[in-house]
Amino acid sequence: MPASPGARRRAPPPPAPPPPPHARSTGRQAAGATVALDRGRLDFVDPDGLARIVPGARPPSLPFIAAAVLQSADIAATRRFVEAAGVPAAGLAEGAFAIPPEFAMGAWLVVEEAGAEQADRAPRGP
Repeated sequence: MPASPGARRRAPPPPAPPPPPHARSTGRQAAGATVALDRGRLDFVDPDGLARIVPGARPPSLPFIAAAVLQSADIAATRRFVEAAGVPAAGLAEGAFAIPPEFAMGAWLVVEEAGAEQADRAPRGP
C-alpha cells in the first residue's frame, strides 16, 4: 500500500566511518583511530595530534609514519645511554623524552617510562 501524501519518511542512518586502514590489514578491531596489537598499538593522528605527542613535530607529507613510542623500565638510565652516544634527547613530560627524526631513521622516537600513558605527556624544555 503506498504511503499517504502527508506521511514522513525516515532517513536511513548515516554509514559508520571506515576503520583505519591498518585495522583491516591487521585483522583487529579499531577503537576510534587506535588499533590494539598483541604488543602495543597503532595510533592514527592528524598533524595536530602528532604535535600533542611530540611538541613542534610536523609531518613533511601525508600519510607519514611520524613516530614510534617505546617504553623503558628505567627511563633515566635509558636517557643517559642515549645522550652518552651523542644523540639528543628532548624532554617531554616527566618520565619521557624524544629523539628527533634525523637521529631515528626519519621518524620521532619517543621513549617513556613503562606503564605511562600518552595523555600524561606535556611539553617541557630540553
